[in-house]
Amino acid sequence: MPEQRPDGCQNCKKPCTVFFTQIVGTQTTKLAMCSDCPNAKQLQGGSNMGLLSQILGMLTPVASPMHSQRCPVCGLGWSEFQKTQLLGCPSCYESHAANLAQLLPRIQPGAEHNGKVPSGFHRVHAKARLDTAREELQKAISTENYEYAAKLRDEIKSLEQLLAKPTEDQ
Repeated sequence: MPEQRPDGCQNCKKPCTVFFTQIVGTQTTKLAMCSDCPNAKQLQGGSNMGLLSQILGMLTPVASPMHSQRCPVCGLGWSEFQKTQLLGCPSCYESHAANLAQLLPRIQPGAEHNGKVPSGFHRVHAKARLDTAREELQKAISTENYEYAAKLRDEIKSLEQLLAKPTEDQ
């Protein structure tokens, strides 16, 4: 049977909305609070960065002169992002690129997407790789790196064959 949670806040007896359990070694500390209490606000990220975020290392401050910069489209500042963990618009990615570049490696393994992709995207990726491979081939030939140029030639040939095949959409 699940453990019974208290109904009222430990500080002011309002209905509980925040439940926190801390386990250190063999000692367990449990807190039940309403969202209005100062301790709950600190746990959720109201005054400091939030205990959960600190534990996960997601919002450790990034030392950068860009802290005062704001997004020109939506006006979101870096300090506001640190509080909410939400960017305001697509322009924020460019405006806060320097800070995000320092933050992202701490919270996820890489900057590239490795999951599922929509159907048809593989052709788009192949076209982009074909363009890049052609540029690399020209550089390899001009630097007389013929072994690498031969590998690129073979890769270009296989990409062209892949793209020449009709898709299910056509």
